[in-house]
Amino acid sequence: MIQIKWYARGGQGGFTACRLMALAAVKHTGSFVQAFPSFGPERRGAPVFGFTRIDSRPIRDHSQIYEYDHAVVIDQTLLETQDVMSGLKEGGTVFVNSTRTPEQLGLTGGRVVTFDADSISLEILKAKISNTAMMAVAALYTGIADKAAMEQACEELLPGRVVKKNLQIIERVCKEVGEVRI
Repeated sequence: MIQIKWYARGGQGGFTACRLMALAAVKHTGSFVQAFPSFGPERRGAPVFGFTRIDSRPIRDHSQIYEYDHAVVIDQTLLETQDVMSGLKEGGTVFVNSTRTPEQLGLTGGRVVTFDADSISLEILKAKISNTAMMAVAALYTGIADKAAMEQACEELLPGRVVKKNLQIIERVCKEVGEVRI
């Protein structure tokens, strides 16, 4: 089973990215998936978490994920208050939306991949809504989904008015990331 924890702020689309990853995994491999948020009455800008589980067998565990294979940090400012490395399993990867290097972020205890998703989002969406870009980065690096599966997930899950721009984001991330696998 692959377990992913998502770190975002309210309004950044963290739970949407969590769901997109799950749906893309289904489209890519036919896996069994779960995607669920963890938030209460938070307001826009407050920290929120999401969880994605992917397995070849039905998933019976519906609890929060405390130990995860991967983490995706959509807003790097959360690194100031969240210890994203504490639940990372051995061999796991943390994906951080940042222009800084992993060394500059000071994250130790696991593999860290940084990617400047904000610049792509600003260029295409004219807003720092980097959820789809970070989902694509994590999916490509881990092999959880390919470009076609991510595009299908966007077309199925997102409102029609934003699909085209999110497909452009996936296209751009695929060009920048290439065929890298961890």
